[in-house]
Amino acid sequence: MKKLIPAIVLLLISAIVMSTASYAWFSMNTQVTATGMQVKAKSNSTFLLIGNENITAEKTAAGIQAQTGADLTSEDLTVALADAAKYPSKVWLGDTADGYTTLSLNAVDTKAKAATEGNWYTANSDDPTLWGGSGHVKNAAALTSTNFDNYVIKKSVNLTLAVGSTKANKLTVTPTITIVDDYFKTTDTAVDDNKTYYTESAGTYTAVASPVDADIATYYEKALDYSAVKVLVVSDNNIVVIMDKDTTGAQNLYDASNNADLTDTTVHHVDIYIYYDGTDTTVFTNNAINLAGATIDLEFAVMVNE
Repeated sequence: MKKLIPAIVLLLISAIVMSTASYAWFSMNTQVTATGMQVKAKSNSTFLLIGNENITAEKTAAGIQAQTGADLTSEDLTVALADAAKYPSKVWLGDTADGYTTLSLNAVDTKAKAATEGNWYTANSDDPTLWGGSGHVKNAAALTSTNFDNYVIKKSVNLTLAVGSTKANKLTVTPTITIVDDYFKTTDTAVDDNKTYYTESAGTYTAVASPVDADIATYYEKALDYSAVKVLVVSDNNIVVIMDKDTTGAQNLYDASNNADLTDTTVHHVDIYIYYDGTDTTVFTNNAINLAGATIDLEFAVMVNE
């Protein structure tokens, strides 16, 4: 009995230490966000017209055609700064034994699947090949309607043709994704000669020519990494494309077997999902604060008889 009691005490201490460590890891991950996102959707000409799904009058072909000026071909899908602060996530649909470790960008392959919150997951990792890292493989919870907005920005547009236009049978989207200037208070306690520090005054950030340790608490750093920014675009033809900063050229939203015609009386609804891919190699617990937001321009184009 004398030997058993110390063993039990040590077991209890070990359990407490382990639970505390796990709590600290998950608590740290709840602070992983990135901010700043500017989104614009536009057409490549007055032949293709665009409307905002959130505006009732722009849900029909006639309503879209009734717009004037730049509104005919361009939509600013405004994202407030507070709304752009998102935790990393992942869109995925799979059935592997452990549920999470096999990832596929294109597993969500229909409009309905993309719109299902449960096909999106939390994704933070100290090892991007496993959600949550090797010690936390199961740290990938399915999103719900309650928390979806904390992880994913969703925007929608409606597309039609100008009155009298010849019907089109191909729709493409070309992305331009660039970095947004985003600054955060440095956590350094001493100056790192390999970094550029900034001071802030009335919302303007100025590089410090000769930073000193005594002022380190007043310095900011500039977020430099936006490779984890992903944009999923899905048409009502159930064509899904996922794009990032390295995506170039027109991405097809129709395919040869699904050429629904676009006319001056029909409307095609396109959903846009913007998120930080938590399985990207740039996202892990202690560096995600460096993630920058992005300016996202999506140019839609149609072609006739292709």
